[in-house]
Parts: sequence; structure tokens; C-alpha cells
Amino acid sequence: MYRTRFSISLWANSHRILLAVTLILLAGCGFQLRGTDLTSLGLIKLSGVSGEARASYSEHFRTFGANIAEKGEVADGIVISIGAQRSERRPIATSANITSAQYKLRQELDFVVYRNEDIFVPASTVFAERIYSVDSFNLGGSFEEQQMLLNDLRGDLARQILQHIESAQLESGL
Repeated sequence: MYRTRFSISLWANSHRILLAVTLILLAGCGFQLRGTDLTSLGLIKLSGVSGEARASYSEHFRTFGANIAEKGEVADGIVISIGAQRSERRPIATSANITSAQYKLRQELDFVVYRNEDIFVPASTVFAERIYSVDSFNLGGSFEEQQMLLNDLRGDLARQILQHIESAQLESGL
């Protein structure tokens, strides 16, 4: 009787171990669900933004798999038109000596996406927020942290815009 229970227990545990090993191997091989392929849209033109912001958005779009046209290159019909950009920095906490200790950064961005001069993604607004602490003894470091967070916010906005494009791409069957 003891052997039967032991063999049943071993049988049940071996299935659990096999399942765990399979899941670990599957995760380890890099398998994951992915979104739609943005490269199928071809070269995408980015308009309405210039300078450092353009470079930052272009870099983020490329990181997420989109092919962004350089200035002077002809796009394949998709145009991301960036409209109004709004930035806000609000104090949310104060220190013992009544100076601002934490700030909330918020960026909003209006955009429209065109495909062959037709509206592909209607006018939309995306936003991203971050909170950061100010070190009153290292203002240079706090400024650098703020700049890094602004870059991260642009990355979040770029990701959200691409999610809108992916959604429109799935709806249109492209």
C-alpha cells in the first residue's frame, strides 16, 4: 500500500516538474507575444516637431520597431503629425524648510496619423507623468534627473502613439 501511494505521488510530482521545466524553457528561449509588425507600414514621416524633441521621438519610435524617415527622405504614406505639446511641473511635497522636495512632471501631446492623406488615427491626446525628488544639495544632479525623466516621458508618449497606430492597423486589416 505504501508503494502505491508513493508511486502515485511521484507520478503527480513528475507532471508538475515537467510542466515547470517546460515553462522555464519556453520563457528562456525568448518566446513572447508581440504586437503587430510596424515595419509593414514602411517609412513613417514625423511632422510638427523639430530639434531635440524630434530626435528624441524618432529614437523612441525606432526603439519600438518603427521605421522613421530622416529629414529629406520620402515616407511611404504614413505621417505622424504632432500638434500641441504641453509640459507641466507641479510641486507635490515640501521639505522641512518649506522648499519643494518633490515635483510631478506631466507631458501631453496631441497627434493625428495620416495614411495616404486620409486620417488613419483620428486626433488624439496622450499623456505621461513622473514624480521626482529634488536634492537641494545637488541641484545639478536634480536638473539632470529631470532631463532624463522628460526623455522617459517622451518614450512613453511615443509608445502610446504606436499603440494607437497598431490598433488602427488591426482594425483596418493591414
